[in-house]
Amino acid sequence: MSTLDEVYLLRPLNTHEPTEQDRRHSQELEEHLRAAGLYESLDEAILREEVLGLLYQIVQDWVKGVARKKNFSVEDARAHVCTFGSYRLGVHGPGADMDTLVVGPRYVTRDTDFFGGEKHCLQFILTQTPDIADIQPVPDAFVPMLGIKYKGIQIDILYAPLAMHTLPETLDLSNHTVLRGCDEATVRSLNGCRVTDTLLKLVPRQDVFRLALRAAKHWASLRGISSNVTGYLGGVNLAIMVAKICQLYPKAEASTILVKFFILLKAWPWPRAIHLRVPEDYPMGLPVWDPRPGMRDSLALMPVITPAYPAMNSLYNVQKSTLEVMTAEFTAAAEVCTQFLHCREGERLDWSKLFTPVPFFATHTFYIQLEVSANHDSDLLLWDGWVSSRIRRLVRNLEDHVRVRPYPKAQKPPPPTPPPPSLLALTGADGAAGGAASAEGALVKVEPKEEPADGLQKEKAKAAAAAAERPRLMYYIGIDKRLAPTITAAQLLPNGQVAQNGPLHAPAAPAGKVDLKQPCTIFVNEVSAWPAKRPGMELRVNVLRRRDLPPWLTGGPLPEQLQAAGDAAAKALAAEAAPAAPQLAGVKRPAPEAQAGPGVKAETAAAGAAPAGAEARRPPPAKRPRAEAAAAGGTATRPPATKPLSSAAAAPKAPAQAPSAAAKAPAAAAADGRTSRSASGSPRELTPAPAPDASAGGTSTGGQPPLTAEAQVALQAQASVADDRAAAQEQQLASTARDMGDWLGVDHGVDLQRAKDDGGPHTR
Repeated sequence: MSTLDEVYLLRPLNTHEPTEQDRRHSQELEEHLRAAGLYESLDEAILREEVLGLLYQIVQDWVKGVARKKNFSVEDARAHVCTFGSYRLGVHGPGADMDTLVVGPRYVTRDTDFFGGEKHCLQFILTQTPDIADIQPVPDAFVPMLGIKYKGIQIDILYAPLAMHTLPETLDLSNHTVLRGCDEATVRSLNGCRVTDTLLKLVPRQDVFRLALRAAKHWASLRGISSNVTGYLGGVNLAIMVAKICQLYPKAEASTILVKFFILLKAWPWPRAIHLRVPEDYPMGLPVWDPRPGMRDSLALMPVITPAYPAMNSLYNVQKSTLEVMTAEFTAAAEVCTQFLHCREGERLDWSKLFTPVPFFATHTFYIQLEVSANHDSDLLLWDGWVSSRIRRLVRNLEDHVRVRPYPKAQKPPPPTPPPPSLLALTGADGAAGGAASAEGALVKVEPKEEPADGLQKEKAKAAAAAAERPRLMYYIGIDKRLAPTITAAQLLPNGQVAQNGPLHAPAAPAGKVDLKQPCTIFVNEVSAWPAKRPGMELRVNVLRRRDLPPWLTGGPLPEQLQAAGDAAAKALAAEAAPAAPQLAGVKRPAPEAQAGPGVKAETAAAGAAPAGAEARRPPPAKRPRAEAAAAGGTATRPPATKPLSSAAAAPKAPAQAPSAAAKAPAAAAADGRTSRSASGSPRELTPAPAPDASAGGTSTGGQPPLTAEAQVALQAQASVADDRAAAQEQQLASTARDMGDWLGVDHGVDLQRAKDDGGPHTR
């Protein structure tokens, strides 16, 4: 019969002493974390203690003021301020917030005395206190809190009124008797301090636990899975999970704990819960963790149970999509840690392989952009807190049909900057470029001429400019098409049905076409129905392709960099134009053919019969020799298109036109030795071009000697295989793009079938 220790996996798996190499690897891990800036300075630590002392005094004055208002004894009125979370555990970093709990008497209530705008309320008192800013009350949260920023330090304040009129001078919150007569919100508020204190008592070595937990939090932040509100891992969740590994390996060093953390979580059989001890139960009528079938807790996907009474699931926000993301991240990290286990004696571990940021904005096909904006920064703070806490509702509506990965970190767009100068010209009086008159030929900046616009367009432009200047934040959700689950022979039943015996979080079958408009509209309507919404608070939802993401988000140039690049280009253009003579008034600008040169003009005349959009109909690589041969035989009705310009050739020049078929086909026939077919369908052998004569001064490309006939045949065979492969890849990419557009209901605007039949793309 299994004991409770075996049921809750409380027995250690390994009690061996650590080796000298394990200690050295732990030192290397700490050095890596310090180099990453995860440890705060001494000055910041002193400032935190000072702020806590000031907050304690404010709380005491507030409780005494409420006691005076309600005719209670002012001398006996007192409150306690306790810390929990990362600061209490000793794993906070520079700029991290501080979780605090205010414990008060019964007559000081949360709804009427803690929150509110009256003079005796703590929220109002904090607004009148110097050095306090960004006050954000969240009374409707699962754990009601009041967020403030005191002297630059973010503090989250929870309040718990106990069922007593006078609090003792020393209060032990670990005693379960303090929970008597408390409501559920108060119990959840007290549970933060109780869990932190209990957790520190259950870990074998606190120094090892702190270093491993600091590393795990850093990894989760880099991988974009460190937000409990979004459905990922929060601080208390990671603390319980790391403490579990410390219990299983009580004598291991921090480096070993971190490696085992990822390896065990990769293989953890979710939804089996993680426990640090056997859950306690007292006859107090409080709901505790109960995973029996039919109970609410039986639906939990990733339960991590708090060690203090009442035991509850700390990862209640996890959804199917976020569980898939975290499982994939655990698997990838476990592969790196497995390589660490096989390192040689005396070899340093490259921890940078593990602590790599997630390329979120380069790995998904489509993105949902949530733009949260308000008229003022204070309103944006309130509005952002409400919207971010509801993003998982949108994720839940999408995850049954598509692969969803919400990114928990809000992105702040850079401030708008004026566009760089678009043109510098050397002009005289009333020059063609529209610049100012200058007899000496001075350089003047020519602004682009404003296009005529009606009143509606001007209003839209003003509205867009005003929206860009408003305070705003961006949230992004990556979405991809869900792959069909693999069906094995063991899942097939005799009647041909598929056995539904997978886990609760098994992905649903992919849909051929997904309507993203409906869930986004429902989400906007639900969020906009917030009773505390103020005028100016707006939420916009856009569906973007990866290539349409803002450049400042994907690593592209920022507006400041664009401005500097524009100035540099303007100076370079000015330097080139300085020696030139000033352009006289009335002289027209030469045509593009004249600017491009006679060669380009001749090619333009030869290719004048090319229809619009001919460059979009270039044949795939496998069909180009045949098309060129057919063009040489006089059967082609359209000239071949020019080669697309590369990024280096995308400078503003005169557009290069396609060469004539008569000029291009002989060169193609001379360069290709493969067998093609003429217009009549009979085979025709294309002979390779003769090698240039060295005596005439001609050399092959790159100055190399000409190839032999055997080498040319082998090279042509390899080119044929490469062309066929490229053609297959192009066909596959075209089909994939069309399927992706149909899946999301995107209208490409081009009828490919009509383009194929009529010889040109048609816009729908």
